[in-house]
Amino acid sequence: KAFWAFWFEHNKEWILAELLRAKAARGSVAQGSSGWYFSGATAGRSLTPVTDEQKTELILPVLQEATTHPSSWVRDAAVLAMGKLGGEAVIPHLLARIRQDPDAQVKEDALLALGLTGVQKTAFLELMKVLQKKPVDGNQKAYAALGLALLGNPAAVSPLMKEYKAAVKSR
Repeated sequence: KAFWAFWFEHNKEWILAELLRAKAARGSVAQGSSGWYFSGATAGRSLTPVTDEQKTELILPVLQEATTHPSSWVRDAAVLAMGKLGGEAVIPHLLARIRQDPDAQVKEDALLALGLTGVQKTAFLELMKVLQKKPVDGNQKAYAALGLALLGNPAAVSPLMKEYKAAVKSR
């Protein structure tokens, strides 16, 4: 049961997309030019892109509240959504989950979400701190490395290679 929940959590987007494609083929859902799917009254109309102001004022408060939900599943989904939302405004909330959340998976996905934000300077520095932290928490270090890879910052290559060589050498 736990394996299924883990697998679904990390694969649900493509599953849901396939379900929507099937509905679109039957004509009950319309697909926009951006690849998003719309149903009901929104079918056939395009959506206006969400502005940074709307993200900060409307979406972020909802996600911030979700990061304190009693369920770790909800908190985990919220930190990943924050990462996808991106921008400097989500960084303090992600750092709070990394430092304070009682669930290891939420902390790890918050590290991954830092990389998803695309905020080069702040996210890069925070992920590097975790990568170089002593004592070593292997899972957090691995998620920090993935976050750094998502940022795509060339300055991460050398530290990541150093960590990789140290890990190989210690085996």
